[in-house]
Amino acid sequence: MLKIWQRFKDISIQEYSKLYQRLGVTFTEYHSESMYDKEAISLTERLKHTGILQTDSEGKGYIQIESDKGIPDKVNILKSDGTTLYITRDIAAIMDRAEKYKFDKIHYVVENAQHMHFSHLCGAMNRYPEWNNRLNEDLHIKFGRIEGISTRKGNVVFLKDVLDEAANRFKTSMMAKKNYKIDEKDIDAVTEELGKSSIIVQDLGQRRIKNYKFSWERIMYSAKLQYCHARLCSIERSSGFTLDEDFTEDPLTTNSQAEELVLHLEKFEDVIQESFSTLEPYLVVRYLDQLCDHVNTAYKT
Repeated sequence: MLKIWQRFKDISIQEYSKLYQRLGVTFTEYHSESMYDKEAISLTERLKHTGILQTDSEGKGYIQIESDKGIPDKVNILKSDGTTLYITRDIAAIMDRAEKYKFDKIHYVVENAQHMHFSHLCGAMNRYPEWNNRLNEDLHIKFGRIEGISTRKGNVVFLKDVLDEAANRFKTSMMAKKNYKIDEKDIDAVTEELGKSSIIVQDLGQRRIKNYKFSWERIMYSAKLQYCHARLCSIERSSGFTLDEDFTEDPLTTNSQAEELVLHLEKFEDVIQESFSTLEPYLVVRYLDQLCDHVNTAYKT
């Protein structure tokens, strides 16, 4: 059974890696909770000695914590038969990572439905004197679900198929236009990038915590960022202008659209900082969307 499990795990990571590579995502390391099975067992022994681990009438091991509402709560970390739970292995993992990486902060990017798990993890870890309430609500970076796509109901939708479909839709749309300016050999590469970036823009285009309905119409609309960028690159190439040349302020005094555009550009660093401090990517997407509107308005005048 373990050999079969290991085989499934290897195949899964191999396939995930291909998808991550396609999306331009790389990871330094891959860890799994199963790596910490032995550490979790030794952890429970240490917790018994310190008195943090208590046993109820059914023989289950638990840690007493206070919930985020100040109400006493129990975190079960040991079954009555002596086997560990997911959270036991998560506690062992976070201790190992603290020792290995000496982190200042640690984040778990996991969907919103797992809120209670991470609340319990945080409460259990803060029982250790050396952690001294080091963990807080920033531990769990929540995100909402994509509505209309559910594996539990049997409607399995694979990301690979969504990426392929997005690229195909852009290719069909492009080929239908008589005046498209892309070489035949580049079409697949271009539509692949349009598809990927538009899916990412739709996914990051609203507050992280919110659920949203997947929409092909919105995917196609999201390409406006790429279109605006391509248009600006074309203007830059044909103008011969470079950023190290002297830039006159005359247009700002005579053109309100140019002034609004420059004022919006001035907000860029603040938006990036706010996005980083709140861990909200949608702020950047919203900024870029507004930037496109300012560019298009200024372009007319």
